[in-house]
Amino acid sequence: GHSNPVILKRCLEMFDFDTIMLPVNPAEPEYKSFLEVISFARDKEVGIIGMKVYFRALAERLPWYKSMRPFFRFALSHPVSTVVIGYGPQHHLAKNVEFAKTFIPMSDEEKQEIVTDVAPFARWLMYYKT
Repeated sequence: GHSNPVILKRCLEMFDFDTIMLPVNPAEPEYKSFLEVISFARDKEVGIIGMKVYFRALAERLPWYKSMRPFFRFALSHPVSTVVIGYGPQHHLAKNVEFAKTFIPMSDEEKQEIVTDVAPFARWLMYYKT
């Protein structure tokens, strides 16, 4: 299911799951968006575990990159149960804890802004899709 949200949605139609894991990041709207599965999963009362939040640290290579905070905020601004950060060495843990403690949900305008900023790089950032 990593490469196609249709497969994940079909699995949700066929089986009763407690949770699903899917990518939640601002590149998703550009190609085969897993974000579209979120409302379907919520309707079925399935917990949502977000992943690929930081694109395996590829976000650091974006020309305008300053911090992982916007990517963290984007993910948690969706109706997820939790997210798996999976980013970098252990010393980055303190930053992620800070992001969590100071979390403010993104407005729809802020979410659209980061989606627009990421769009030219989206296919490269979604290395997990074939």
